[in-house]
Amino acid sequence: MVEKIDPWSHPENLSLEIIGNMRPIDCKAILGSNALLYLGESHVDEYSAVRQHLSKRAQEIAAAGITHWAIEASRLGRMALKKLRRNPSIDLSEIDLGPRLDSSDYERIIRAFSQIGVDIIPIDTESMQIYSHQQRENVLEKELTDIYEADAFAKVAVLIGMAHTFRGRLMKDFYFLGGRTEKRGIPSVVVAYIVNGNFYSETLSKAIRLAKVKQEKFMIDMRPYQHTLNVPWDMGHVDFVINLPKL
Repeated sequence: MVEKIDPWSHPENLSLEIIGNMRPIDCKAILGSNALLYLGESHVDEYSAVRQHLSKRAQEIAAAGITHWAIEASRLGRMALKKLRRNPSIDLSEIDLGPRLDSSDYERIIRAFSQIGVDIIPIDTESMQIYSHQQRENVLEKELTDIYEADAFAKVAVLIGMAHTFRGRLMKDFYFLGGRTEKRGIPSVVVAYIVNGNFYSETLSKAIRLAKVKQEKFMIDMRPYQHTLNVPWDMGHVDFVINLPKL
């Protein structure tokens, strides 16, 4: 009997898995029967490719069943964003729309989803106030779970920094948002976006470069690799990886 090689033990092993398991991006397959879709990103310039990709695929994501688009922006903007449905030309320049000074990428996504009837829900803290990590995750958890309290059939997509999607316990009694919603029993799926093969998991980044697919657009189902021996601590909760070419 041939022993199965752990793909995480070396980038070359993982690159072979990537080549064999690359698939076209399929939003319905990713969401499945889950009520919560975490879209993990990085807030750097390179990830403009992710934000552009999402704004172009808003219709497809909504068709997969998404009813609410939750954003990493101050909850103080909720009333203004509600008005956007009735008045698409409303000026959002004074509203916190995302975790960057230049929020034009996030505004395009928000407008794209609002135009097709998806509710935009800001779930983050007020940017002018100082919160501890625990306090901030408390706010994110409350604002997100309030959506389900109001609508038991809601299917929510959350565009958020990758760290917030982590399901494990980081330290004593501290969980990020992903772990908190899992403890609440909200069925979720975590997508990690990669741009041009660059990702915080060095093993995965090297594997994509070795496979020579960093400029291709594809998804990989990571669930078969979540519990293998050498899986990095920060990849064991990722269900799907989506790679996008650099703009």
